[in-house]
Amino acid sequence: MIKTDGQNRGISRAFLIGLLFLLITVTSIQSNATANWRETMSIPDSLNGYYYATPYAYSNRHYGIMRVWNQGYAQRIEMVNHGTGETMIILTRQQDGAYYQIDPQRNEAIGYRYREEVIPEGVLDEERYAVSGDRYDPVFLSRVSKVEYVEHNGQEAIQFEYSSSHRNGEELYRAWISMEYGLPLKEEMVMADGRVHQRFYTDHKEGPFPQELFALPEGLDIISWTWYN
Repeated sequence: MIKTDGQNRGISRAFLIGLLFLLITVTSIQSNATANWRETMSIPDSLNGYYYATPYAYSNRHYGIMRVWNQGYAQRIEMVNHGTGETMIILTRQQDGAYYQIDPQRNEAIGYRYREEVIPEGVLDEERYAVSGDRYDPVFLSRVSKVEYVEHNGQEAIQFEYSSSHRNGEELYRAWISMEYGLPLKEEMVMADGRVHQRFYTDHKEGPFPQELFALPEGLDIISWTWYN
């Protein structure tokens, strides 16, 4: 069947209208994504605490898994060293104005104070002391140059980039942020000399968690105190 010029013009017009509608839809989605990614980044503030695990490696002897709990004004970090078989706990308690480096094998700790004044529970200054506040500060986020919605290991994520210039050249930071938790799934730093550092985060969970996680162990011996600035 041979189409007439009128039919061809009708098909072309329908195609152009469809294409225009698609472009408008895509533009609208991109605009909404750009507007909403900051909301995703603020999700951790509304969670009832959160948990994640991440590998670490400082040397051939010191490497393993770091497990992190944030809840309200407290933070617990457990570092399980696969090189030595030892475990270290870092416990931040804002009501004490201090954090503790705990050796659970000996039930001993070194205390680090970061303020002098005593603040009763219930009146802590969230803006100043919250452990689980914004992971990325507003100044950092204002310099983000590229934001995309992607899939990372089967999870919906936001990928963003931030570049900074240094004397030795330009460095590039990338992060993949979970759409569900607003927390990193992966971070990557490309150094000016070409080296690439990566960190992966897994096993995200929302609280609340038992308060015992953030309490000092019974009978803990604090062998020394020092000031941390």
